[in-house]
Amino acid sequence: PIGKQIMGNDVIFIGTGRDNRRKNFVKELWDKLRAEGMKLYIVGNEWYGFDGWVGRPFYYSDFANALTTFKICVNIHAGKLSPSDKVHAIIGTGGALLLNDNLEGYKKCYPMAPVWEDIDDCVKKIKYFIEHEEEREKLVQEMRERCNENYTYKIGLEKILKCTNLESS
Repeated sequence: PIGKQIMGNDVIFIGTGRDNRRKNFVKELWDKLRAEGMKLYIVGNEWYGFDGWVGRPFYYSDFANALTTFKICVNIHAGKLSPSDKVHAIIGTGGALLLNDNLEGYKKCYPMAPVWEDIDDCVKKIKYFIEHEEEREKLVQEMRERCNENYTYKIGLEKILKCTNLESS
């Protein structure tokens, strides 16, 4: 597992640098947070040359360990399936996730999750939750409990088995 010596700041972005939309967003977010005295770390593939990139994606225990050392996790949703397994993993480990869309799946799964509309709103919400630690921790706990009650692999498997009349014993 990674050690806290690599991390230890307030904000992490998790995702692949797959397109200019993401890359431009991360560059602008990095600049705006730096102007506010915060540092953004970037985890994922294809962020070559970006300040704050840790050099690779994290999987399994490294992923969980990284998330638990940050107060805020930012991700840009990609694709039509919402929310992704990564969102549930972030929330399930206790990572405070700021969402960037308000798709029906997010509203249903995590109606209490803060949603940002644009880069300035994202920075505003990051600052707010860093300055209001008790509120952030309460929200993180509420989202984590909801995730662990409804969206674990075990619960998903039980739903599949129930649909196929092969319920677990």
